[in-house]
Amino acid sequence: MAKSTMYSHSSRRGSGSMLIIVTLLAIVMSSLAASLLLAVQAEKTSNDVFSGMELSKEASLSGLGLRLLQYNDGDATSDSLVYTFQDGSQATVLMSATGDDIILESRGLAQGIEHTVWALLGPGAEESGGGHLGFSANNFLELRNYAVVHDSFDSDTQLPSETTSDPSNVRSNGTVDIRMGSNLSGDVVSVGNVTIADGVTVTGTITSPSLINNGGSYGAYVQDNPAAVSYDSNNSLIDTTYDYALSHVTIDHGSVTVGGTLILASGSIHKFDDLTIESFATLAVQTPATILITNTLNLYNDGILSVLNADHLDLIINAGLELSNDSMFSFEDADSDSYGDASVTIYSKGLVSFQNGGHQGPNPPRPPTFVIYMKDGQLLEFRNDASFYGVISNPFGEVAFRNSTAFYGSGVGWDVTTGNYVSFKYDQATAGIAGIGAGPGSAGFEIAAISDETP
Repeated sequence: MAKSTMYSHSSRRGSGSMLIIVTLLAIVMSSLAASLLLAVQAEKTSNDVFSGMELSKEASLSGLGLRLLQYNDGDATSDSLVYTFQDGSQATVLMSATGDDIILESRGLAQGIEHTVWALLGPGAEESGGGHLGFSANNFLELRNYAVVHDSFDSDTQLPSETTSDPSNVRSNGTVDIRMGSNLSGDVVSVGNVTIADGVTVTGTITSPSLINNGGSYGAYVQDNPAAVSYDSNNSLIDTTYDYALSHVTIDHGSVTVGGTLILASGSIHKFDDLTIESFATLAVQTPATILITNTLNLYNDGILSVLNADHLDLIINAGLELSNDSMFSFEDADSDSYGDASVTIYSKGLVSFQNGGHQGPNPPRPPTFVIYMKDGQLLEFRNDASFYGVISNPFGEVAFRNSTAFYGSGVGWDVTTGNYVSFKYDQATAGIAGIGAGPGSAGFEIAAISDETP
Protein backbone atom coordinates (compact mmCIF):
# COMPACT_ATOMS: atom_id res chain seq x y z
CA MET A 1 0.00 0.00 0.00
CA ALA A 2 1.38 3.43 -0.89
CA LYS A 3 2.40 5.64 1.96
CA SER A 4 -0.11 8.36 2.79
CA THR A 5 1.13 11.25 4.93
CA MET A 6 -1.35 13.72 6.42
CA TYR A 7 -1.01 16.61 8.82
CA SER A 8 -3.60 18.28 11.04
CA HIS A 9 -3.40 21.05 13.66
CA SER A 10 0.30 21.44 12.86
CA SER A 11 0.29 25.00 14.19
CA ARG A 12 -0.38 23.61 17.65
CA ARG A 13 2.96 21.84 18.06
CA GLY A 14 5.71 23.42 20.15
CA SER A 15 8.54 24.31 17.78
CA GLY A 16 11.23 23.21 20.21
CA SER A 17 9.69 19.94 21.28
CA MET A 18 11.76 16.74 21.22
CA LEU A 19 10.28 13.39 20.32
CA ILE A 20 9.65 10.78 23.00
CA ILE A 21 10.61 7.24 22.03
CA VAL A 22 7.68 4.92 22.31
CA THR A 23 7.87 1.17 22.86
CA LEU A 24 4.73 -0.71 21.92
CA LEU A 25 4.26 -3.76 24.15
CA ALA A 26 1.17 -5.26 22.52
CA ILE A 27 -0.33 -5.62 19.04
CA VAL A 28 -3.62 -3.94 18.14
CA MET A 29 -6.42 -6.45 17.69
CA SER A 30 -7.59 -7.38 14.20
CA SER A 31 -10.97 -5.71 14.78
CA LEU A 32 -9.15 -2.42 15.16
CA ALA A 33 -7.02 -3.12 12.10
CA ALA A 34 -10.11 -3.62 9.95
CA SER A 35 -11.35 -0.18 10.96
CA LEU A 36 -7.91 1.28 10.29
CA LEU A 37 -7.80 -0.32 6.85
CA LEU A 38 -11.07 1.32 5.91
CA ALA A 39 -9.71 4.64 7.10
CA VAL A 40 -6.47 4.20 5.15
CA GLN A 41 -8.29 3.21 1.97
CA ALA A 42 -10.57 6.22 2.21
CA GLU A 43 -7.63 8.53 3.08
CA LYS A 44 -9.50 10.21 5.90
CA THR A 45 -8.25 13.23 7.83
CA SER A 46 -6.75 12.83 11.27
CA ASN A 47 -10.06 13.67 12.92
CA ASP A 48 -11.74 10.95 10.86
CA VAL A 49 -9.21 8.28 11.75
CA PHE A 50 -9.10 9.13 15.45
CA SER A 51 -12.75 10.14 15.54
CA GLY A 52 -13.68 11.54 18.91
CA MET A 53 -10.14 11.31 20.28
CA GLU A 54 -9.91 13.34 23.46
CA LEU A 55 -6.50 13.92 25.00
CA SER A 56 -7.62 13.48 28.60
CA LYS A 57 -6.93 10.87 31.23
CA GLU A 58 -10.22 9.21 30.40
CA ALA A 59 -10.77 9.50 26.70
CA SER A 60 -12.29 7.59 23.84
CA LEU A 61 -11.20 6.81 20.33
CA SER A 62 -14.78 6.42 19.19
CA GLY A 63 -15.46 4.01 16.35
CA LEU A 64 -12.08 2.29 16.71
CA GLY A 65 -13.03 0.71 20.03
CA LEU A 66 -9.92 2.15 21.64
CA ARG A 67 -9.90 3.85 25.03
CA LEU A 68 -7.03 6.06 26.17
CA LEU A 69 -6.75 5.86 29.94
CA GLN A 70 -3.52 7.80 30.52
CA TYR A 71 -1.34 10.16 28.53
CA ASN A 72 1.85 12.15 28.83
CA ASP A 73 0.86 15.47 30.37
CA GLY A 74 3.87 17.44 29.21
CA ASP A 75 5.65 17.39 32.58
CA ALA A 76 8.72 15.60 31.17
CA THR A 77 8.23 12.56 33.41
CA SER A 78 7.72 8.98 32.26
CA ASP A 79 4.11 7.97 31.71
CA SER A 80 2.32 4.97 30.27
CA LEU A 81 -0.61 4.55 27.93
CA VAL A 82 -3.10 1.77 28.51
CA TYR A 83 -5.37 0.84 25.58
CA THR A 84 -8.54 -1.18 26.05
CA PHE A 85 -9.90 -2.76 22.87
CA GLN A 86 -13.39 -3.85 21.85
CA ASP A 87 -12.86 -7.39 23.10
CA GLY A 88 -11.63 -6.22 26.51
CA SER A 89 -7.95 -6.98 25.90
CA GLN A 90 -5.38 -4.34 26.75
CA ALA A 91 -2.04 -3.06 25.50
CA THR A 92 0.42 -0.83 27.33
CA VAL A 93 2.76 1.73 25.79
CA LEU A 94 5.73 2.95 27.84
CA MET A 95 7.28 6.34 27.09
CA SER A 96 10.75 7.61 27.96
CA ALA A 97 10.43 11.27 28.88
CA THR A 98 13.11 12.91 26.72
CA GLY A 99 10.77 15.71 25.69
CA ASP A 100 7.16 16.77 25.56
CA ASP A 101 6.13 15.15 22.26
CA ILE A 102 5.30 11.47 21.94
CA ILE A 103 4.74 9.10 19.06
CA LEU A 104 2.12 6.39 19.42
CA GLU A 105 2.22 3.38 17.13
CA SER A 106 -0.65 0.93 16.53
CA ARG A 107 -0.37 -2.11 14.27
CA GLY A 108 -2.78 -4.75 13.07
CA LEU A 109 -3.45 -7.27 10.30
CA ALA A 110 -6.29 -6.69 7.85
CA GLN A 111 -6.82 -8.77 4.72
CA GLY A 112 -3.39 -10.30 5.27
CA ILE A 113 -1.58 -6.94 5.26
CA GLU A 114 -0.05 -5.33 8.31
CA HIS A 115 -1.06 -1.71 8.73
CA THR A 116 0.30 0.87 11.11
CA VAL A 117 -1.03 4.17 12.37
CA TRP A 118 1.35 6.69 13.90
CA ALA A 119 -0.15 9.50 15.97
CA LEU A 120 2.21 12.34 16.83
CA LEU A 121 1.15 14.10 20.04
CA GLY A 122 2.66 17.26 21.41
CA PRO A 123 2.10 20.29 23.63
CA GLY A 124 0.04 23.18 22.31
CA ALA A 125 2.07 26.22 21.36
CA GLU A 126 1.88 29.23 23.67
CA GLU A 127 -0.26 31.79 21.90
CA SER A 128 0.11 35.54 21.99
CA GLY A 129 -1.94 36.86 24.87
CA GLY A 130 -1.65 33.77 27.07
CA GLY A 131 -2.10 30.04 27.03
CA HIS A 132 -5.43 29.38 28.76
CA LEU A 133 -7.85 29.71 25.88
CA GLY A 134 -11.42 29.35 27.13
CA PHE A 135 -13.40 30.22 24.02
CA SER A 136 -12.46 31.08 20.47
CA ALA A 137 -14.41 32.58 17.58
CA ASN A 138 -13.48 31.75 14.01
CA ASN A 139 -15.16 34.95 12.83
CA PHE A 140 -16.77 37.19 15.48
CA LEU A 141 -16.84 37.18 19.30
CA GLU A 142 -19.40 39.22 21.21
CA LEU A 143 -19.73 39.49 25.00
CA ARG A 144 -22.61 41.69 26.13
CA ASN A 145 -25.26 42.28 28.78
CA TYR A 146 -23.16 41.40 31.82
CA ALA A 147 -21.39 38.35 30.46
CA VAL A 148 -18.69 37.19 32.88
CA VAL A 149 -15.56 35.19 32.02
CA HIS A 150 -14.21 33.83 35.33
CA ASP A 151 -10.78 32.57 36.35
CA SER A 152 -10.21 29.01 35.20
CA PHE A 153 -10.34 25.70 37.07
CA ASP A 154 -8.78 22.28 36.44
CA SER A 155 -11.21 19.36 36.57
CA ASP A 156 -8.32 16.91 36.92
CA THR A 157 -7.98 18.09 40.51
CA GLN A 158 -10.81 20.57 41.13
CA LEU A 159 -14.55 21.02 41.06
CA PRO A 160 -16.09 23.81 38.95
CA SER A 161 -16.78 25.79 42.11
CA GLU A 162 -13.04 26.00 42.76
CA THR A 163 -10.71 28.37 40.95
CA THR A 164 -7.04 28.49 39.98
CA SER A 165 -5.03 31.68 39.82
CA ASP A 166 -4.97 31.38 36.03
CA PRO A 167 -7.40 33.41 33.91
CA SER A 168 -9.71 32.32 31.11
CA ASN A 169 -8.73 33.93 27.82
CA VAL A 170 -10.67 34.46 24.61
CA ARG A 171 -9.62 35.05 21.03
CA SER A 172 -11.08 35.67 17.60
CA ASN A 173 -9.96 35.21 14.01
CA GLY A 174 -12.15 38.21 13.23
CA THR A 175 -13.28 40.96 15.61
CA VAL A 176 -14.26 41.19 19.27
CA ASP A 177 -17.02 43.35 20.76
CA ILE A 178 -17.36 43.54 24.58
CA ARG A 179 -20.10 45.73 26.00
CA MET A 180 -22.83 46.46 28.52
CA GLY A 181 -21.18 45.61 31.84
CA SER A 182 -19.34 42.47 30.77
CA ASN A 183 -16.21 41.38 32.67
CA LEU A 184 -13.33 39.24 31.44
CA SER A 185 -10.78 37.80 33.87
CA GLY A 186 -8.07 37.19 31.31
CA ASP A 187 -6.64 38.22 27.96
CA VAL A 188 -8.23 39.05 24.62
CA VAL A 189 -6.41 38.17 21.39
CA SER A 190 -7.97 39.22 18.11
CA VAL A 191 -6.92 39.15 14.47
CA GLY A 192 -9.28 42.09 13.91
CA ASN A 193 -10.31 45.13 15.92
CA VAL A 194 -11.41 44.94 19.57
CA THR A 195 -14.16 47.23 20.85
CA ILE A 196 -14.91 47.66 24.56
CA ALA A 197 -17.78 49.75 25.91
CA ASP A 198 -18.33 51.84 29.02
CA GLY A 199 -18.57 49.64 32.11
CA VAL A 200 -16.54 46.79 30.61
CA THR A 201 -13.56 45.40 32.54
CA VAL A 202 -10.79 43.31 30.98
CA THR A 203 -8.25 42.43 33.67
CA GLY A 204 -5.62 41.08 31.27
CA THR A 205 -3.97 42.21 28.06
CA ILE A 206 -5.76 43.05 24.82
CA THR A 207 -3.72 42.15 21.73
CA SER A 208 -5.10 43.33 18.38
CA PRO A 209 -4.36 45.60 15.40
CA SER A 210 -6.66 48.26 16.84
CA LEU A 211 -8.50 48.95 20.12
CA ILE A 212 -11.65 51.05 20.16
CA ASN A 213 -12.22 52.01 23.79
CA ASN A 214 -15.53 53.67 24.56
CA GLY A 215 -14.97 53.97 28.29
CA GLY A 216 -14.03 50.46 29.41
CA SER A 217 -10.99 49.44 31.45
CA TYR A 218 -8.24 46.93 30.68
CA GLY A 219 -4.94 45.77 32.12
CA ALA A 220 -2.74 46.50 29.10
CA TYR A 221 -2.90 46.89 25.33
CA VAL A 222 -0.47 45.46 22.77
CA GLN A 223 -0.92 46.65 19.20
CA ASP A 224 -0.05 43.63 17.12
CA ASN A 225 -1.32 41.49 14.26
CA PRO A 226 -1.83 38.01 15.76
CA ALA A 227 -1.90 35.13 13.33
CA ALA A 228 -5.24 33.44 12.74
CA VAL A 229 -5.75 29.96 14.18
CA SER A 230 -6.81 27.35 11.63
CA TYR A 231 -9.74 25.06 12.47
CA ASP A 232 -10.79 22.00 10.50
CA SER A 233 -14.37 21.45 9.39
CA ASN A 234 -16.20 18.65 11.21
CA ASN A 235 -18.19 17.67 8.12
CA SER A 236 -16.10 14.68 7.10
CA LEU A 237 -15.81 13.42 10.67
CA ILE A 238 -19.56 13.59 11.25
CA ASP A 239 -20.54 12.15 7.87
CA THR A 240 -18.10 9.25 8.23
CA THR A 241 -19.27 8.48 11.76
CA TYR A 242 -22.94 8.67 10.73
CA ASP A 243 -22.50 6.45 7.67
CA TYR A 244 -20.52 3.86 9.60
CA ALA A 245 -23.15 3.63 12.34
CA LEU A 246 -25.99 3.44 9.81
CA SER A 247 -24.34 0.51 8.03
CA HIS A 248 -23.65 -1.36 11.29
CA VAL A 249 -26.98 -0.98 13.14
CA THR A 250 -27.51 -3.70 15.74
CA ILE A 251 -31.08 -2.88 16.83
CA ASP A 252 -33.59 -0.75 14.90
CA HIS A 253 -36.15 0.69 17.32
CA GLY A 254 -38.05 2.87 14.83
CA SER A 255 -39.69 5.97 16.35
CA VAL A 256 -40.11 5.84 20.13
CA THR A 257 -41.63 8.04 22.82
CA VAL A 258 -40.28 6.78 26.13
CA GLY A 259 -42.74 6.30 28.98
CA GLY A 260 -41.43 5.08 32.30
CA THR A 261 -37.94 3.59 31.84
CA LEU A 262 -36.39 2.07 28.72
CA ILE A 263 -33.00 0.33 29.07
CA LEU A 264 -30.63 -0.02 26.12
CA ALA A 265 -28.05 -2.81 26.20
CA SER A 266 -24.34 -2.15 25.94
CA GLY A 267 -22.18 -3.16 23.00
CA SER A 268 -24.83 -2.23 20.43
CA ILE A 269 -25.59 0.42 17.83
CA HIS A 270 -29.18 1.42 18.57
CA LYS A 271 -31.02 3.18 15.73
CA PHE A 272 -34.06 5.42 16.25
CA ASP A 273 -35.92 7.47 13.66
CA ASP A 274 -37.34 9.93 16.20
CA LEU A 275 -36.68 9.58 19.92
CA THR A 276 -38.65 11.54 22.53
CA ILE A 277 -38.05 11.36 26.29
CA GLU A 278 -40.50 13.43 28.32
CA SER A 279 -42.49 13.83 31.53
CA PHE A 280 -39.99 12.24 33.95
CA ALA A 281 -39.38 9.26 31.64
CA THR A 282 -35.85 7.79 31.53
CA LEU A 283 -33.81 6.27 28.74
CA ALA A 284 -31.01 4.34 30.48
CA VAL A 285 -28.06 3.45 28.26
CA GLN A 286 -25.57 0.82 29.37
CA THR A 287 -22.20 1.84 27.96
CA PRO A 288 -20.27 1.29 25.80
CA ALA A 289 -22.95 1.95 23.21
CA THR A 290 -23.91 4.03 20.19
CA ILE A 291 -27.27 5.72 19.58
CA LEU A 292 -28.02 6.78 16.01
CA ILE A 293 -30.93 9.18 15.46
CA THR A 294 -31.94 9.51 11.81
CA ASN A 295 -34.27 12.42 12.57
CA THR A 296 -34.54 14.23 15.96
CA LEU A 297 -33.84 13.58 19.64
CA ASN A 298 -36.04 15.54 22.05
CA LEU A 299 -35.98 15.62 25.84
CA TYR A 300 -38.87 17.59 27.33
CA ASN A 301 -40.30 18.26 30.80
CA ASP A 302 -37.79 16.48 33.06
CA GLY A 303 -36.93 13.76 30.55
CA ILE A 304 -33.70 11.94 31.44
CA LEU A 305 -31.06 10.30 29.28
CA SER A 306 -29.10 8.28 31.84
CA VAL A 307 -25.58 7.22 30.83
CA LEU A 308 -24.73 4.12 32.88
CA ASN A 309 -21.36 2.55 33.70
CA ALA A 310 -17.95 4.17 33.32
CA ASP A 311 -17.61 3.79 29.57
CA HIS A 312 -18.42 5.75 26.42
CA LEU A 313 -21.60 6.75 24.55
CA ASP A 314 -21.59 7.98 20.97
CA LEU A 315 -24.72 9.97 20.16
CA ILE A 316 -25.05 10.55 16.41
CA ILE A 317 -27.91 12.84 15.33
CA ASN A 318 -29.12 13.72 11.86
CA ALA A 319 -31.72 16.49 12.28
CA GLY A 320 -31.19 17.91 15.75
CA LEU A 321 -31.26 17.68 19.55
CA GLU A 322 -33.38 19.67 22.00
CA LEU A 323 -32.92 19.39 25.76
CA SER A 324 -35.46 21.58 27.55
CA ASN A 325 -37.63 22.20 30.60
CA ASP A 326 -35.26 20.76 33.23
CA SER A 327 -34.46 17.67 31.17
CA MET A 328 -30.96 16.30 31.55
CA PHE A 329 -28.15 13.91 30.80
CA SER A 330 -27.47 12.02 34.03
CA PHE A 331 -24.40 10.02 35.04
CA GLU A 332 -23.37 7.53 37.68
CA ASP A 333 -20.64 8.55 40.13
CA ALA A 334 -19.22 5.34 41.56
CA ASP A 335 -15.98 6.97 42.74
CA SER A 336 -17.84 9.83 44.50
CA ASP A 337 -15.72 12.58 42.97
CA SER A 338 -18.83 14.63 42.03
CA TYR A 339 -18.21 14.02 38.33
CA GLY A 340 -20.05 11.49 36.17
CA ASP A 341 -18.18 8.29 35.33
CA ALA A 342 -19.05 7.93 31.64
CA SER A 343 -17.97 9.95 28.61
CA VAL A 344 -20.16 11.18 25.73
CA THR A 345 -19.44 12.39 22.21
CA ILE A 346 -22.24 14.01 20.20
CA TYR A 347 -22.01 14.26 16.41
CA SER A 348 -24.79 16.47 15.07
CA LYS A 349 -25.80 17.42 11.55
CA GLY A 350 -28.53 19.75 12.85
CA LEU A 351 -29.44 22.25 15.57
CA VAL A 352 -28.44 21.44 19.15
CA SER A 353 -30.33 23.37 21.83
CA PHE A 354 -30.02 23.30 25.63
CA GLN A 355 -32.78 25.54 26.95
CA ASN A 356 -35.14 26.28 29.85
CA GLY A 357 -33.05 24.53 32.46
CA GLY A 358 -31.66 21.77 30.22
CA HIS A 359 -28.51 20.48 31.89
CA GLN A 360 -26.17 17.61 32.82
CA GLY A 361 -26.50 16.35 36.35
CA PRO A 362 -26.75 15.83 39.22
CA ASN A 363 -23.16 14.63 38.75
CA PRO A 364 -22.05 16.48 35.61
CA PRO A 365 -19.36 15.02 33.35
CA ARG A 366 -15.80 16.19 33.60
CA PRO A 367 -15.69 18.71 30.74
CA PRO A 368 -12.98 16.83 28.78
CA THR A 369 -15.27 13.79 28.57
CA PHE A 370 -18.32 15.45 26.96
CA VAL A 371 -17.67 16.74 23.43
CA ILE A 372 -20.05 18.12 20.79
CA TYR A 373 -19.04 18.18 17.12
CA MET A 374 -21.29 20.29 14.89
CA LYS A 375 -21.62 20.26 11.13
CA ASP A 376 -20.88 23.48 9.23
CA GLY A 377 -23.57 26.15 9.34
CA GLN A 378 -25.53 24.65 12.25
CA LEU A 379 -26.54 26.55 15.39
CA LEU A 380 -25.55 25.38 18.86
CA GLU A 381 -27.44 27.32 21.52
CA PHE A 382 -27.72 27.51 25.31
CA ARG A 383 -30.46 29.71 26.75
CA ASN A 384 -32.80 30.35 29.66
CA ASP A 385 -30.97 28.88 32.67
CA ALA A 386 -29.28 26.09 30.70
CA SER A 387 -25.85 24.85 31.75
CA PHE A 388 -23.15 22.83 30.02
CA TYR A 389 -19.95 21.04 31.02
CA GLY A 390 -17.84 20.05 28.05
CA VAL A 391 -16.09 20.97 24.83
CA ILE A 392 -17.76 22.52 21.78
CA SER A 393 -16.39 22.24 18.25
CA ASN A 394 -18.48 24.35 15.87
CA PRO A 395 -15.86 26.34 13.93
CA PHE A 396 -18.17 27.07 11.00
CA GLY A 397 -21.47 27.53 12.85
CA GLU A 398 -22.86 29.94 15.43
CA VAL A 399 -22.64 29.29 19.17
CA ALA A 400 -25.15 31.40 21.12
CA PHE A 401 -25.51 31.85 24.89
CA ARG A 402 -28.57 33.66 26.28
CA ASN A 403 -30.29 34.46 29.53
CA SER A 404 -28.47 33.20 32.62
CA THR A 405 -26.63 30.26 31.11
CA ALA A 406 -23.42 28.77 32.51
CA PHE A 407 -20.60 27.15 30.55
CA TYR A 408 -17.68 25.12 31.96
CA GLY A 409 -15.03 23.89 29.53
CA SER A 410 -13.75 25.30 26.24
CA GLY A 411 -14.92 25.67 22.68
CA VAL A 412 -14.85 27.30 19.28
CA GLY A 413 -17.60 28.74 17.11
CA TRP A 414 -17.77 30.75 13.89
CA ASP A 415 -19.72 33.52 15.61
CA VAL A 416 -19.86 33.35 19.41
CA THR A 417 -22.53 35.60 20.91
CA THR A 418 -23.82 36.14 24.43
CA GLY A 419 -26.62 38.05 26.10
CA ASN A 420 -27.99 38.60 29.61
CA TYR A 421 -25.82 37.27 32.43
CA VAL A 422 -23.91 34.48 30.73
CA SER A 423 -21.08 32.87 32.72
CA PHE A 424 -17.94 31.21 31.27
CA LYS A 425 -15.35 29.23 33.21
CA TYR A 426 -12.47 27.60 31.34
CA ASP A 427 -11.42 24.08 32.38
CA GLN A 428 -7.67 23.67 31.90
CA ALA A 429 -8.13 19.90 31.54
CA THR A 430 -9.84 20.49 28.17
CA ALA A 431 -6.75 22.04 26.53
CA GLY A 432 -6.05 20.38 23.20
CA ILE A 433 -9.34 18.51 22.91
CA ALA A 434 -10.95 18.70 19.47
CA GLY A 435 -8.11 21.01 18.40
CA ILE A 436 -9.23 23.75 20.81
CA GLY A 437 -7.13 25.68 23.29
CA ALA A 438 -3.40 25.85 23.78
CA GLY A 439 -0.91 26.50 26.51
CA PRO A 440 2.06 25.20 28.45
CA GLY A 441 1.61 21.55 29.30
CA SER A 442 -1.53 21.12 27.25
CA ALA A 443 -1.67 18.57 24.45
CA GLY A 444 -2.59 19.09 20.84
CA PHE A 445 -2.28 16.35 18.26
CA GLU A 446 -1.69 15.62 14.65
CA ILE A 447 -1.46 12.48 12.58
CA ALA A 448 2.10 12.18 11.33
CA ALA A 449 1.45 9.32 8.93
CA ILE A 450 -0.94 6.53 8.04
CA SER A 451 0.98 3.81 6.29
CA ASP A 452 2.19 0.24 6.31
CA GLU A 453 5.74 1.55 5.88
CA THR A 454 8.12 2.88 8.49
CA PRO A 455 7.96 6.71 8.58
